[in-house]
Amino acid sequence: MSISVRCSSCGKSMRVPDEAAGRSIRCRFCHQPFTARADGSAGGSRVSLPIIVAGAVFVIGLIAVILRLVGVW
Repeated sequence: MSISVRCSSCGKSMRVPDEAAGRSIRCRFCHQPFTARADGSAGGSRVSLPIIVAGAVFVIGLIAVILRLVGVW
């Protein structure tokens, strides 16, 4: 049997084997990875909160270094 899934990048629908449910697969059309969901939806490539926080901390640190170098802080 197979299930119908929709790519989270391009929105195209395709049928994949039941075994693909819950796994990361590549879209046959746009070749982007996404998680196949048994209910037909697709899990996007969402960025997790710890990665966002780490990025924000990095940017703030970089700004602090630049301000220190130019003598403002």
